[in-house]
Amino acid sequence: MARHTLLVLAMVVRDQLYLELDQEEKNILKWACLLHDIAKLSSPTIEGKDHVHPFKSGIIVLDLFERMGLIENISEASKIKLS
Repeated sequence: MARHTLLVLAMVVRDQLYLELDQEEKNILKWACLLHDIAKLSSPTIEGKDHVHPFKSGIIVLDLFERMGLIENISEASKIKLS
């Protein structure tokens, strides 16, 4: 696993907002951290960097969670209190 991905996960699980989530929300967020680069280096790129991949990755992860039965539907993900 990429060092960057593990650092993202490590930073998130120490965040105060993360600590306030229930266990199900924490699990979803941890999986999202692990999969956040799944769409990296897709287009468009700006100055050789892919700034859109986190959003594309989020769509892929939500679809995957729905298929796996982790969430009932995509709109359920909007209930996660991230801010």
